[in-house]
Amino acid sequence: MQNELNSSLQSHVNTTFQLPYSLGNILLNRVAESLVMDDLSKRSDFKLSVQGSTVRNYGTSSKYMLSVNRLPKHTDSPPPYYKPNTNLGSKSSSSLWNSSTSSLAGSTNDRLNNVSTRLSKLELNENPESNKKLCNGYYTDSCSFENLQSEVQRDSSEIDKSINSRISTRWSNSSPFRATASPPVNSHLSYHRGGLVGLNNLGNTCFMNSILQCLSNTAPLTEYCLEDRYLKDINKSSSMNGMLFRSYADLMKEIWDPDMANSSTSPSRFKSQIQRFAPRFMGYSQQDSQEFLRYVLEGLHMEVNRVQKSPIPIKPDYEAEDRLSDNEKANLYWRRYLSMDNSEIVDLFVGQLMSTLECADCSFKSTTFDPFWDLSLPIPKKPNVSILDCLNLFTSKEELDGNERAICSRCKTRRRCTKSFSIQKFPQILVLHLKRFSGERFRSKMSVMVDYPLRNLDLIEFATSSCTQKSAQYKLYAVSNHSGSVYTGHYTASCLNPYTGDWHCFNDSHVYRISENSVISTEGYVLFYTLQQ
Repeated sequence: MQNELNSSLQSHVNTTFQLPYSLGNILLNRVAESLVMDDLSKRSDFKLSVQGSTVRNYGTSSKYMLSVNRLPKHTDSPPPYYKPNTNLGSKSSSSLWNSSTSSLAGSTNDRLNNVSTRLSKLELNENPESNKKLCNGYYTDSCSFENLQSEVQRDSSEIDKSINSRISTRWSNSSPFRATASPPVNSHLSYHRGGLVGLNNLGNTCFMNSILQCLSNTAPLTEYCLEDRYLKDINKSSSMNGMLFRSYADLMKEIWDPDMANSSTSPSRFKSQIQRFAPRFMGYSQQDSQEFLRYVLEGLHMEVNRVQKSPIPIKPDYEAEDRLSDNEKANLYWRRYLSMDNSEIVDLFVGQLMSTLECADCSFKSTTFDPFWDLSLPIPKKPNVSILDCLNLFTSKEELDGNERAICSRCKTRRRCTKSFSIQKFPQILVLHLKRFSGERFRSKMSVMVDYPLRNLDLIEFATSSCTQKSAQYKLYAVSNHSGSVYTGHYTASCLNPYTGDWHCFNDSHVYRISENSVISTEGYVLFYTLQQ
């Protein structure tokens, strides 16, 4: 294997390595990460791909193709989204650029040599029991595979630190090309060839890829990243210290790099950060895309929360609040919410929901107001269903009796009552989640066709009487699709490019154009709407 890899690195040809089924995927994916050291190598200066096809010899082996092209010594132009800074003295931009890329090329070649040395130490065998005897730092006892996983996780952490260090020091300080987006916010023509980069599946991560592509086509959020406006909002007291948002913004810059169109990239750096924030996403098991979206938005929000220190909580006076008008109470609750959570993410995604309890005995109505990031809509059990049917069911009155009885503020005791929802504040980005999965012990999926419009979704009928917004018409721009059953499914995304008006399907690393007619299907699961101006 040593000779084969060295030959591949020198001659730019593909090399095939045979690895045990349980070992090959995790090892070669980590090899790929270790070779990709910085943004430059991910773009046009260095190419590496890992493709695997399982060879089912009783489930013990698989064949992986490691394709390597070496990094050139120099490049003639700066990477996309970097523009010259003329305030760096007399040294020319080109000389600074060439010296920077030469250093990067050398360090990347050192990494290649290191990887070839490590790979040469693996003496592989088709017999899985024999493979457990491999040593040289990766295998020392019967728990060989666990040791490998622990080792590559440590490697991954070191690689992430190296990448972040390079990006922050080399391009923010010494380079004449600052990490700011070249086009201004209104220059949409600069983006028209971007947004068509697929995301590699790291192992059952289609749920993540689907949501990331939907968020990528959320124009105001993407421009917030491409133009580096998020940097001034980084909350230094956040638990992740800005690392989650930085990894997300870097991924968006790759997706919207016109030179990377019709190719794919790895979201592994973002995954390593999101699983630090939400450990439930560690590993490579299938997850729910709507749950993943909630964690991503929460994590991004916390990174750029404008509230540096939460105020001391004040115990609400509910009796005094009940004497306020609905509009006054809604404003009070919204100000109270923004005093703790206030960010660009909140500005885009958060709306306000009014909950009304009506006592069955005295007809007294009590209202509360809560923020919402998305609306989870039940699906009526009937043949032909529209999204308005789902919203009508969501906002319809529900009777609360027995153990669910609420305390009536007027009767001062638990009473049978009805509960209903209406919308007080419509968000700029409205996320609608169709509750296709039901049941706790025996889960099932509802594959009924739900008809949802591509444009002119008018929701003003679901507004509260005190809502001050005159219009609530929405346009669909992204859908997270789920095909298959509860236990064996696959996620894709259908997204409208906000600058070209073309619809595309994002199926992991594959991206292709689709017609409007194919956007509405029985696979629609999470719908992204933007408020029409």
